[in-house]
Amino acid sequence: MLRNCACTPCGDILRETHEGKNIVEQCKRDQHKGEPVRVVPREEGNILLRRVVGGRITVGVTDFRPYFKFRWTVDYRLAVYLLHLRRHRGQHWERDVSRVPEDFQAFPSNGWRPSHNISGGHIGFTNGESWKNRRRFALLTLRNFGMGKKSIEERILEEVQFLIKEFENTKQSPVDLTIFLARAVSNVICSIIYGNRFDYEDKRLLAITASIYNNFCVMSSTWGTLYNMFPNLMDYLPGPHKKIWRNFQDIYDISADLIENHEKTLDPKNPRDYIDCFLIKIKQEADIPDTSFYIKSLPRTIQNLLFGGTETVSTTLRYGILILMKYPEIAERIQKEIDNVVGRDRSPSIADRSKMPYTEATIHEFMRFCDVIPISLPRSTSTNTVFRGFSIPKGTLITPLLTSVHYDPEYYTEPNMFNPNNFLDEKGLFKKNDAHMPFAAANLSRESLARMELFLFFTSLLQNFTFKPMVSKEELDIRPTASGLGSVPPEYKCCILPR
Repeated sequence: MLRNCACTPCGDILRETHEGKNIVEQCKRDQHKGEPVRVVPREEGNILLRRVVGGRITVGVTDFRPYFKFRWTVDYRLAVYLLHLRRHRGQHWERDVSRVPEDFQAFPSNGWRPSHNISGGHIGFTNGESWKNRRRFALLTLRNFGMGKKSIEERILEEVQFLIKEFENTKQSPVDLTIFLARAVSNVICSIIYGNRFDYEDKRLLAITASIYNNFCVMSSTWGTLYNMFPNLMDYLPGPHKKIWRNFQDIYDISADLIENHEKTLDPKNPRDYIDCFLIKIKQEADIPDTSFYIKSLPRTIQNLLFGGTETVSTTLRYGILILMKYPEIAERIQKEIDNVVGRDRSPSIADRSKMPYTEATIHEFMRFCDVIPISLPRSTSTNTVFRGFSIPKGTLITPLLTSVHYDPEYYTEPNMFNPNNFLDEKGLFKKNDAHMPFAAANLSRESLARMELFLFFTSLLQNFTFKPMVSKEELDIRPTASGLGSVPPEYKCCILPR
């Protein structure tokens, strides 16, 4: 049975196994001593979403876009969806639901998803010391190559200028922004990994961005969700999920060729990029039997960096421009702030960010409202764990639902509406919101870079252009076409008008 404290301020959930018994005990918390404990039956069998009411905990299905999406009303900063699937007789499953605050120390290991595991993991989707070592190495290397420093800002601004030229060459003709934005954003992380940016027509860059975009769409579709839920079954069925491995393999092959060239020209005293640093690390640990660094792991690691370094930012940019066309008055106010702070004679810089509260608030609202990554990477318990009264078995999958925070009405007035005022105080100054977690509860390796990219790309583009939709603003639909691993914005074309 599940025992749920009926005490409103408490809402503490405890697990007991007393089949067929009606248990009433006293709340063990000193401040709520004497309060009764409500019994919640524990159903067995088919996949179950249990509604638990106690304290302020409510769990419910609130949206179908195109399948289940969950919203939680919680007191804490992050709601966590605890999903433990156990096979029963007759092919039945059991699903347990609870909430967990932001402390993830009880869940140190990454979870597993079939669609993610195809890529080989290595940073985002593996566990143990090897994962920790490679993740620590990636963080240090990216930081050394300028993450959060002036050099990376220069790389972004350089790429912005190439993108501006591409937009100017459209001659105000209707275009789809997807490939333009993906190539530009991907080139930033490519310059760190490979040492150089690619020309926009380079077949390697086109293959990388196409593979990442296609996999993002498949993983965010019903097919991707079904594959993650029933991998053994879906392996025998045809469908778009069959292309995930092929797409990742394209990136692997490109990286393998470039790694081979790096090996031939490597100078251990003068590393040029991430690949050089990894190759040097391999040589340093060549005599360690269980080293985390070996040549076959490098292309897979690069896959993870490219996927995380391209799709999230490029999709947010594409989604954000669609919203600005829906609400042109917001775009005009940003452009006015850009003109006042930056002017037209120079490019925006990160130093301008503190002087542009409305622009900063709008970008944060893009990240909240677009909800490009509604669910974070899965985590799992590495040992049997007791957490907030729950006995959580080893291997339980724990998926943070970031969307539950971004659409919480306790933190956002009218959360289903786009409103930059969610991040502005009474004086019009930028204010932080604890319920803003587009990069999950833990710091991801690209958070600093992603925030820098979003600010510099948005401000530079709006400084130079106005985006005009092909239909009236009333006809623009800003609802995602799919929502799974990510939220995929509607496809659209627009005209890019010079200012």
